[in-house]
Amino acid sequence: MSKQYRKAANFSNIKAFENHLKGLDLSKNLDNINWKLVEGYNRRIIEIGEFVQRELIIPNDDLNVRSFLENSFSVVVKFGLILKLGNQGRAYERVYYDWMLGRVIENLFIPFIKEKMQLNALIRIGGDNLDNLKNANEFKRISAPDFYDPTKNISIDVQCGKTKSKTTIKKSKVDHVIKSGYNGYAFGIGLFTGEYAIINLNQLNNAKFTKGGKEGQLTTEIENIVFEPWSKSI
Repeated sequence: MSKQYRKAANFSNIKAFENHLKGLDLSKNLDNINWKLVEGYNRRIIEIGEFVQRELIIPNDDLNVRSFLENSFSVVVKFGLILKLGNQGRAYERVYYDWMLGRVIENLFIPFIKEKMQLNALIRIGGDNLDNLKNANEFKRISAPDFYDPTKNISIDVQCGKTKSKTTIKKSKVDHVIKSGYNGYAFGIGLFTGEYAIINLNQLNNAKFTKGGKEGQLTTEIENIVFEPWSKSI
């Protein structure tokens, strides 16, 4: 690309010029967020969360889904975190929906995960924790697992599926587990199927990873998974 051509368009940065041509820079402003759509997503998350809460074989009656979401959303609004979620080529509102739904579901499943995996504790270690957040710079979406049991050196990465699709694991998740020395597991929750699966991430160290998926990251497809019901109706 000619620097003179880019300069004529008043751009010195290639990526900024690309985003300008795609119109992606317009979405990186809170004024351009469709807050009515976000409100609709919040209502749907509450609806799904309360349904899951009623269906859980191992109950979690301590969590008020509506209050949990409203408190979480107030932090998102206060610090403008919806723009820090990253859009991965998708609308920020949609990324928010996927992230917040996953946040609600993983918190509902804490007693379930602890019992099924015989854990003593589940301490949140991910960079996107909203608890005691002091400023927006503390919030980061990284490849770290969601939870950790220090008594057993076990980390848990919760995956929440909304369709009957193939189960894939990101290479970055496996790399983080290996580098950190954790006994790492992915805990897959199927909202579409009412089932769950536990996947040993350490055993995927030599797996074949290919680029794909909605985020364009290196992933590996998991076959022969044993699924068990988490729902009373299964």
